[in-house]
Amino acid sequence: MQQPDNSLMRVISGEVWYRERMALPPGAEVIVTLEDQSRADAPATVLTDYTYTVEGAQPPYPFRLVYDPQAIDERMTYGLRARIVHDGELLFTSTEHVDPFAGEAADPVRIRVSRQ
Repeated sequence: MQQPDNSLMRVISGEVWYRERMALPPGAEVIVTLEDQSRADAPATVLTDYTYTVEGAQPPYPFRLVYDPQAIDERMTYGLRARIVHDGELLFTSTEHVDPFAGEAADPVRIRVSRQ
């Protein structure tokens, strides 16, 4: 079995934030996923994800997604989705399409989440 060459991996980094003036409960999780959102009639396919456990920190919350660029097909549509959950309950979710490949590669991506 051939091992993947980790030197070819790429990173999407950024932060998740919200406008509400409230602290998240300890143990809340910020989950960011890189998804293939090409098919309108099917659930998005998650390529990679990142989870950050909040322990008293205030927004913005950092994320760092590592992905294989060979898994990206330029004909497809990709997006970042962010959710904040606590004890299985969805507290916040992103509501706008965030193109992870728009802009300069070194620029951090900002994802705004809204209350559910």
